[in-house]
Amino acid sequence: MAALKSLDQLITHLSALETNGRDLTPAFKASGMYMRGSIERNFRAQGRPQRWQALAPVTLAGRRKGKGQGSAQILVNNADLKNSFSEEVTNSSVEIGTNKVQARRLHFGYPGKKSTKRTRYKRGANKGKVKPVRWQSGHTRTPARPFLMFQTEDYDQIAGVFNRHLFGR
Repeated sequence: MAALKSLDQLITHLSALETNGRDLTPAFKASGMYMRGSIERNFRAQGRPQRWQALAPVTLAGRRKGKGQGSAQILVNNADLKNSFSEEVTNSSVEIGTNKVQARRLHFGYPGKKSTKRTRYKRGANKGKVKPVRWQSGHTRTPARPFLMFQTEDYDQIAGVFNRHLFGR
């Protein structure tokens, strides 16, 4: 902020601040859009500031319905989670989130439980024979891979958004 040299400059400055401070919706909207970009950068970098733990070999092999052709990117099998973020903007806040139920487990991790191997039966293509297929229940450990978070550089960018909104610079 430049040094004010007269009472008239101070009054003008305070008047502009009062006017621009009445409706912060544009600043919150711009901040929300910036944060969605930061979340996208988290996915692209496969974790920031620290890289996420690599996928287990069994996960990589099972991508895309067992064909082994899914994305090798962590948390991006078919991009449902990555593309599900939205923001809710008001005059006094912005909330960014997702409606995906798996997001909590993937963000914070899951310690796992003792898993049990189960057998289900699948009818084979040849002569209708039934063959057992072994699979594990979904209680395996999931490492934390935080994706919905502020990075250090985000604070300065968001402060700049509000400075430009309030002071016009």
